[in-house]
Order: sequence, then structure tokens, then C-alpha cells
Amino acid sequence: MYKNNSQLRIEDFVFPYGKLDPENDWVKLAALVPWEVAEERYAARFVNNGHPAHPARMALGALLIQRRLKCSDQWLVKHVGENPYLQYFIGMKEYGPCPFGASTLVAFRKRFSEEDLAAILEASVPKAETGK
Repeated sequence: MYKNNSQLRIEDFVFPYGKLDPENDWVKLAALVPWEVAEERYAARFVNNGHPAHPARMALGALLIQRRLKCSDQWLVKHVGENPYLQYFIGMKEYGPCPFGASTLVAFRKRFSEEDLAAILEASVPKAETGK
């Protein structure tokens, strides 16, 4: 099964060299992504076969980083391992090595179809309030 890290707050991230800047673009973007919607779509693709899955935030977060930075799988793994803001964005609770390899990104892409990504991005757009 997978572990839900969708509710991670910046205050919860353990970084041995100080605090993360709440004004960082990755921190701000993390607050906009509807991680709960991602969890629902991600969970629907699993059967309990005994293999633990990476959390939905990690899988989706890695794909979003890759799309935003237009980078290779290898580059992404290297820089996630070096950047605490990218680690926070993918839902890691503390600074450490990248928790996945380049080949894992293939599995992440299988878990989120283009339709899933479109629905998640649509859910991230604030809805206009209809008041009467």
C-alpha cells in the first residue's frame, strides 16, 4: 500500500541546516496542488500485491518537477537528492537522498495518465465564488 503525505506542512520538514523559506516557488506551488485529488486517482490504480508503493505526492510531485524543469529522469533524481525544496515538494519529511531511481519515474508516469494530470491541474484552479 502507499502512505498519504498530502498534508505535509513546511513547518514539519526537517532540514539540518535551518528552515525552508516559505516564499520559495516550490513551497508556494506545493500549497496549490490538490494532493487529495492526486491521492484518489493514484489509489484507484493499485491492488494489494504486497509491494509498497511510493506516495502519490512523491509520484505526482516528481512528474510535475520534471515537466516544469523539462529535465531527464537522471537529472531529476540527482537534483531531488540535492535540493531540500524539491524534497519538500514531493512530500519528504526530512532532507536526505532521493527515495527513488530514474527507472521508477517510468512507473510514476504509468500511474498518472494525461487525463489524471489534466483533472488534477483543473482542481488546482481556484473556483469563482457564486454569491447571491
